[in-house]
Amino acid sequence: MNNAKTGFSTRNIMKILALLSLVMIFCPLFMVSCAGQTETIGLLDIIGGVEYYGEPIVNPHYELIVCILLPIAVLVILFLKKINKKKTSIAVTVLCAADFLILLIMRGGVKRFCEENGFTFRSTGWMKFDWFLHILLITGGILCAAGILHLDGPVTELADPEERPKRGRKASDSTDGPEPEKDERIICYCSKCGKPVRHGETVCASCGEPIHPDILQKAEAEYEARIEEAEKAKAAAEEEKRQQEAAQAADTVPDGPKFCEHCGAPLPAGAKFCENCGTRVNRE
Repeated sequence: MNNAKTGFSTRNIMKILALLSLVMIFCPLFMVSCAGQTETIGLLDIIGGVEYYGEPIVNPHYELIVCILLPIAVLVILFLKKINKKKTSIAVTVLCAADFLILLIMRGGVKRFCEENGFTFRSTGWMKFDWFLHILLITGGILCAAGILHLDGPVTELADPEERPKRGRKASDSTDGPEPEKDERIICYCSKCGKPVRHGETVCASCGEPIHPDILQKAEAEYEARIEEAEKAKAAAEEEKRQQEAAQAADTVPDGPKFCEHCGAPLPAGAKFCENCGTRVNRE
C-alpha cells in the first residue's frame, strides 16, 4: 500500500491523539469532596483559580497555560511535513513528555492541598485517559525517532531496515537471506517516505513527493561523477589488461639470431627466413 495514500499513517494517528489531549483541557480532571459535597475541577479551573461554594481556595495559576500551548505545538509540528521526520518525532516526544510531567506535578499539588485542608481527592477517568494519550504519543515519537516505525507509513508497518541507509546497516549483517542486488541508479532517498529515488526521476516513484531541485541537482551531479569515475576505472583496467597480454605475448617469442648467417642482414624477431637473401634461419 502506498504510504502517501494511507489514511491511518502513524502521523495521522498521532494527530488524533494530540487533538484528544487538547480536548482534555475542557474535561474535569479531579473530584474534590468535603462534608458530602463533591466538586469537579479541570485544568481551566486551576488556571483561573478554584472556588468552593463561592469562596476562593486556590489562586489562579496562569503559568499552566503552557499545558494548552504544548498540545497545540504538537499538532502544528505534526501538520508541518516539511520538517525532517526524525526531528518531528523528537519534538513530539519532548513536548508530550514535558506536558505529561507538568500534569503530574499539578496533580500532586492539588492532592497535597486537599489533604492539608481536609478535602477528599480523586482523579477522574478523564485524567487517566489523558495520561494514556500522552503515553501513546511519547511511545510513538520514540519509535519513529528510532526508525522502528514510519512516521508517514501505516501504523502497523515496521520500517524496513534495508531502506535506512543512514544507519550504515550492511546487508551482509542479515541472516534472513542473500545480499540484495545493489542498484547503482539510486541517487538519493525521498524525504517523505524514505523510498529510493533513481537517476532521471524528479518525483518519488513511491509517494509522488517532488524532489527539491537543489537536492536533485546535487544528487545528479554526484551520480554523473560516480559514473564517469567508474568508466575511467574500467578503461584503465582494460588498458592494463591489454598491456599485460602484449607483454605475455612478447615473452613467448623464441630467442634466435639477430643477423642472417649468410648475408649478415638484420633479422626481425621470430623470423624464419632472411628477408634479404631468403636463407632459412637456424634457431638451434
